[in-house]
Amino acid sequence: MSPIPDHPGGLRFCRQCATFLPISQFHAGVRRFECKTHALERAAKYRKDAVPVDASRRAVQRVWHAFWTDCRICFGRQKAVLTQADVRHLFENKGMEPNINYRVVVKDPDAEWGLKNAEVVPKGVRNVLVSAFSKRSSEGAERYHEVLARCAVQSECDHT
Repeated sequence: MSPIPDHPGGLRFCRQCATFLPISQFHAGVRRFECKTHALERAAKYRKDAVPVDASRRAVQRVWHAFWTDCRICFGRQKAVLTQADVRHLFENKGMEPNINYRVVVKDPDAEWGLKNAEVVPKGVRNVLVSAFSKRSSEGAERYHEVLARCAVQSECDHT
């Protein structure tokens, strides 16, 4: 499609609305012929189509993404060594259905990262673990292992 030149009065034609609108209602860039409203509708449609329908798969995807974010931001790792299949395997080993109220953390942040060094914990426990790790003191490391050990013993961890 050939671009439509801007109107001299500070207006631009939106092909979806079929009307002239102020230039401020358009994004800068290649798709200048769609107003922001229609451009966002189109983008949301594509995003909605891309999201997996299966709730279990979506939960695995969200838990893995949280783990990936923790690796990069909290623990300073360049990449997450676990895959989404590994996360699903961790849930299956615990006899649980994948759930977005749980997170995957490492048992020992200083040891080799992998499937053997990963644990599924509730979100609140993950927050405490990351907080303890961020202190990076001997007390923080002890607190990290203490909270994780308490969680491993109990079937449902408390959020302290």
